[in-house]
Amino acid sequence: MNPAIMDGRLTWQLRITKPLRLNLKFEVSVDGDRMTGTAKAGMLPASKVTGKRVV
Repeated sequence: MNPAIMDGRLTWQLRITKPLRLNLKFEVSVDGDRMTGTAKAGMLPASKVTGKRVV
């Protein structure tokens, strides 16, 4: 939901219902085929997020 790119950062939100109801907020930077950033779930501390393109 609500993807946006601003100042080289990609942000979006995701609602999940199982196993818990959470609203996740992601903020990542993309560099070539890799992305790194954080995911925040409500009052919980932010978690690191990483990914790479798979061909």
